[in-house]
Order: sequence, then C-alpha cells, then structure tokens
Amino acid sequence: MDRWTLALEAVPGSLAAVRVDEQDHRPVDVELVDGDAGELGRSFAALACAEGGHPDHVVMVVPGDLDVERFATLTEAVGLAGLPEPSWLPDAVAWAGAQLTGWVAGTRALVVDARGDDLVAWSVCTADDGVAIAQGGALDLGGRLDTLLGGVVRAKLAVVAPELADALRGRVDAAARRDAAHLDRELREARRLLCRADDEELVVSAGETEVYLDRDEFTQLADHALHDVVVEALGQEAPHLPMVVVADRPTAIVEHLAPRATVVRAPENESSLAGAAALVLPRPADDLDDPTPTDGIPRTVLPFPAPASTPPATPRGGDVVPAPRARRRPAARSRVRT
Repeated sequence: MDRWTLALEAVPGSLAAVRVDEQDHRPVDVELVDGDAGELGRSFAALACAEGGHPDHVVMVVPGDLDVERFATLTEAVGLAGLPEPSWLPDAVAWAGAQLTGWVAGTRALVVDARGDDLVAWSVCTADDGVAIAQGGALDLGGRLDTLLGGVVRAKLAVVAPELADALRGRVDAAARRDAAHLDRELREARRLLCRADDEELVVSAGETEVYLDRDEFTQLADHALHDVVVEALGQEAPHLPMVVVADRPTAIVEHLAPRATVVRAPENESSLAGAAALVLPRPADDLDDPTPTDGIPRTVLPFPAPASTPPATPRGGDVVPAPRARRRPAARSRVRT
C-alpha cells in the first residue's frame, strides 16, 4: 500500500488539504467543513475515506499565534477521525517551504513573518525530511522592539522635558501606573503602525510635549531588536544566518530587510499548502547533505509547542509618559522636536 502524508491548512479563512505522495502532491477533492471538534472530525474522516485510507502522517498548518482553544479543537478532531497525531507547522514557515528546501540539510535559518502589523521570527533548521523549528516557538521580536521604542521615547523626553521625565519615571502613585499602562499600549500601537504602513513619522504625545519617531529610527530599532532576540536565543553567530522574509505586500520594513534576505510573497486569501508539501517531499539525492537520511516516507520534523493557556506578558516598553496618543503626524501644528 502506498504511503502518504496529509497536509492540512487550518488558518483564518482557509480549511484545505493536499495529499503528498513520494514524488508529488495534489489537492484533496473533499469539501471540508470547519466548526467544532465533532464537525471537523467528520470532515477529516470523510477525507480519509475519499483517499482510500488513513495517511501515515499529518502536517497541520496553523497560525503562529494559534490559541489554546483552537489547538484543542483541532487535536480532538484529528483523534475523532482516527488520523495520526499531527506535526504542527506555523503558516509563515510553510510559506517559506520552497525556499528552505533549496538549501542543504542542516542549514540554520530565520523566517521573519512581516505580514500584517507585527514582526515575528522563527528559528529553523533544514533537514532532508522536513524542517526543525527551535523549541520555544517564535522569538519575542515584538516585545523587544516595544522595549527599545520605550527607551527612545524616554531619552527624547529627558531632553525636551526633563522635569516631566523625572517625575514620571518613579511610577509612585496610581496615576503614574495608569499612565505607564497607556504608554505601553500606545507604543505597541506605534510599532504596529510603523510595521504595516509607510508613514515616515509618528507622534507620541506626553502632556503638552510631543516626541517624534521617524522611519529611519524605527528601522534601526527593528534591526537592533532582531539582532538581540536572535543572539539571546541562538548565540553570537546567529545574526549571520540566512533569512527568509514572508510578506503579503512590500511595506517599508520589508523593503528594508530585502537586501539581506529572500522575500517570499504570501498573498492574502491564498494557500501556503504548496510550501508545506515542498517540506514533506523528498529532495533529490544530490541535494542532500545528511550522512544519515531518514528511511521511509519523508516526515516533517516540527517540535512546534502547544499554545499556552494564557499568552506571555509583553515586556514593558520603557518608562512612563502620561496618557500618550500615537498618531500620524498632523498637517500643521506647533511641535517640540529633538
């Protein structure tokens, strides 16, 4: 009997599947219905029936920020359908699949997900039978960037309004703690705006004082944040690893990273299953650099951790500015500049 792998994509807006045999892959001609575990389980069972039997392996393509409830639902559905326990593949890594399979086995690399309004980095290592993802999940690139943005705001306040900066740094009362929470939230919003938009400058207000964050500062901070989280997780040699940037459009931050990375387009409402299948398919023998290749059907090696029941706390973004508002720069207004 032929051995085969089922690659399932369960991301917002898409529930689809492909069958991966030893030499090729094709879509599964079964309508999959999303829903609770029971409904999903019936869809998965119908899929296996249509293909003439159960697969030997299942690869589940999911969002990198998969929540615990969805994880539990998909896990239960797979069990109800009698399918093998799946490997969990972040969709950003699936999008990068065709590029990753072009590198020799054992190549360590970074996959940076630059879609939407955030930056997320995954540490991976190519293999002759898939890709290994570093334990611990995505690197906390956004949290580190928030911290650096907060430090820049604090430094600029110390120049233009030193008394205000000194008064707020201590967080001595409820008002100061409230203002700190406002700052954390607004710095995250500023980071999201600069990730997804092409604005050259944003304004963060602190009382009557305005602090500016421009595009050059942000891209430098993004570089610094990426360097910090990679070195912390992987060691001093890690910043020189090859990088794949997954992007749905050519934003300013993508264009900044492009000269030192391979950019993979991930158009909205399209599927990453071709990339997932590429990771499962065997490589030609002359492309391998593995003295002990895995026997049997190729198997994606994905120690992708189950999501935590509560999301990890985001590191606080620097010191305090009272009730700031991150916004696009107005057309005409008096300003304090640093």
